[in-house]
Amino acid sequence: MCLHGFTNGRSASNFATVPVYPRKVADILVRRANVDQVSVSATGRAASFACGCFVEIDLEIGGGVCRGGRFRTNGCGYMTASAATLIETLNEKKLRDLHGLDDHQLLASIETELGSLIGRRQCAEVCITALHKSFEAYRAKTIAEYAGETALICTCFGIAENTIVDSIAANGLSTVEEVSAELMAGRGCGSCRGLIDEIIDAVGAQTM
Repeated sequence: MCLHGFTNGRSASNFATVPVYPRKVADILVRRANVDQVSVSATGRAASFACGCFVEIDLEIGGGVCRGGRFRTNGCGYMTASAATLIETLNEKKLRDLHGLDDHQLLASIETELGSLIGRRQCAEVCITALHKSFEAYRAKTIAEYAGETALICTCFGIAENTIVDSIAANGLSTVEEVSAELMAGRGCGSCRGLIDEIIDAVGAQTM
């Protein structure tokens, strides 16, 4: 279920008729004009300091899968098309296949879909920031609902701090990538990767 919304009063067909947009951008605006309903799990919002426009992304997450999403923006066609592309990329994707939501990979997926973003890259970067913030909000919500005895670190896969600490100590893990390969922690949305790095440093300091 893939959902895209427009809150700036301009429809996708209106965008597509503006000659300033390249054909790939115009096409995606026409293709993704329909709006459905989702059960929102988390929302992230970001704004551009360059143009003052915002984008807000809602995600529906359940059963280890990003079920769908929608967005709202008052931005230009590039910002709208970038947000739509991100939603399409994540639609029905398993969290374990997100690989930390690497910014470079996300930007590459947008450029593959829309073509060159020369002069418009910040439109896509704002959408990527909003996406990260949506997953951060999902992480915060999941942690607030968590009832375990030790801190929940990886919300995508439900991995607690003690599990990560034990694995680092037992297997001599020294990087986030090694922890991810061993436990899956940090392989989803990537919001916990900074914390995992801190845990690695802490365990290392204790063994010195």
